[in-house]
Amino acid sequence: MQMLLKPFEHNWQDFRTRKDRTLKTVSDFGYEKYPEKGKYTARIKVIDVFGCDTSITVEINI
Repeated sequence: MQMLLKPFEHNWQDFRTRKDRTLKTVSDFGYEKYPEKGKYTARIKVIDVFGCDTSITVEINI
């Protein structure tokens, strides 16, 4: 299996406001559209209102 390495690009984001404090933790982006079964790498990045960011990379088996 040949993997194409692409630069990080976000496909989904969510945010909270003062009036709506909920934060959606499940995407409706349609991640079932991976080209084939196998192991993929996903990165989750969070940026707070002060601009501080943190991220984690996880392996996903489809």
